[in-house]
Amino acid sequence: MADKATLLVELLTEELPPKSLRALSEAFAGHVAEALVKAQLATASPALTVYATPRRLAFTIEQVGASAAGRETEVTGPSASAPAQAIAGFARKHGLTPEQLERRDTPKGPRSRRCRFPS
Repeated sequence: MADKATLLVELLTEELPPKSLRALSEAFAGHVAEALVKAQLATASPALTVYATPRRLAFTIEQVGASAAGRETEVTGPSASAPAQAIAGFARKHGLTPEQLERRDTPKGPRSRRCRFPS
């Protein structure tokens, strides 16, 4: 997350009750901030500033990353004893060749195939 900036989110609405504006804006900002933290685009406790008018809810979050760090995902494929076409189809679905798949023992059975790829 080298590139960070302040994110401004504004939601235009119909007329909202004035008494609930602050709570609505804080809840909206909180849910978006949680999602950004979960996606590893913001720090665990991002600095939030909320704004509210009867027709708008808005907030800013400081230090939001432009993109998340790369991650590796492991996907379980068909059994090693599956037909060659099934194994080839699984590999093709994930942009690999059957030779690039790894064989691993799993609780579902011996020598199940798995692949790792960046997500």
